[in-house]
Amino acid sequence: MTAQRRTLLLLGLTLPALAACGRQAALVSQVDGEFGGPGSLAERALQIRRAGASLGWSMSDWQPGLMRGTLNLRGHQAVVDIPYDRNRFSIRYVDSTNLNAGAGTIHPNYNAWVQNLRNAVMRESAMGGVSPARR
Repeated sequence: MTAQRRTLLLLGLTLPALAACGRQAALVSQVDGEFGGPGSLAERALQIRRAGASLGWSMSDWQPGLMRGTLNLRGHQAVVDIPYDRNRFSIRYVDSTNLNAGAGTIHPNYNAWVQNLRNAVMRESAMGGVSPARR
C-alpha cells in the first residue's frame, strides 16, 4: 500500500470518529409543558420529582413554584430550573458539564434528555394527581 493510500485510509477512519465526538445541536434553552388534570402546587412538585426520578434526575425544591433538576450521566451533567404553577411548567437550561455547550449549541443528547423529562412530567400529571398508593 502506498503512503498516499495509507493516509487516505487513516483519514477515512479518523474523520468520522472526530465528527462523532464533536456533535453539536442548537441549544433548546427552554421547553414548556402543561400539566394534565387538576392539581395543587404541592401535587405538581411531587409529579415533577417523580417524573425526574424515573429518568435519573435529582430534583431539589428551591422555593414554591421552582425546582432545580440535575442529571449526572456517564461523566456528563445537565442542570435545569423548572418553574411551575398549577397549570404549566417550563424546563430552562442553567448549566452543563462535558456537553460541549457554547455559542448557542450543545450536545444533542441534552435536548433529548430535556424533552424526555417534559414528556415524563406530562405523563405523571395525567395520571390524575397524587394517590395514597403512589406515595
